[in-house]
Amino acid sequence: MKKTILLTAVISAFFLAGCTIYNQTTVQEPNQVKEIQPTETVPQEELENSGTNEITEKTNEGFLIPEAGIKIMLLDEYTITKNSEANRRGSFVSYNFSYKSPLPTFQEIQFFNKESIKQFTANCGIETPCFFGDYPDLERYNGQKNAFNSGNDYGNYELKKFGDRNYFVSNFRCTGDSCVIREYTTFIDDMKIDLWITMEDNTQVSAADSLFREFEIIE
Repeated sequence: MKKTILLTAVISAFFLAGCTIYNQTTVQEPNQVKEIQPTETVPQEELENSGTNEITEKTNEGFLIPEAGIKIMLLDEYTITKNSEANRRGSFVSYNFSYKSPLPTFQEIQFFNKESIKQFTANCGIETPCFFGDYPDLERYNGQKNAFNSGNDYGNYELKKFGDRNYFVSNFRCTGDSCVIREYTTFIDDMKIDLWITMEDNTQVSAADSLFREFEIIE
């Protein structure tokens, strides 16, 4: 009987010790992730003027476009920013104009060569999505360049003179909007330049051309 009681006590003690070990509380290390603090809202204008969208400095001789090796002059109210979209419409560089005014208004200038257009069309839908809207291909580039050099219109692109330089002029509707883009195209050697003025509709062609006469390329 004593042996039975002793054996029972030993088993009970072993069982209690096992429960104590099994139910031991595990202490976790404090979370090392820093609490995310609320951030200030940065105005959109500051975002647009930072990084790749930095405003291009204007001098008395106009805005320098280093990638094209030229300067451009336009109304003092405008600033320009380099577009962060690589190979936009097939261009090797493009810049946006910024000025809050009623339409018509300067919108964008784009610079192309044969290589940049080839790169765009080769990668279209592969590395980058196609541009949703009008864009030049090599056929247009070559056709416009030859017509420009001979002083002739090219299809629906009428050759007109503004100041001392010839430009092809054409209109096309904005993608996903009711506005109309009036495009002015010129060439410097093998470089094709497209400048856009945004209009409400085709009734503003004369006003757009008057505005465009305030623009100048300085080689």
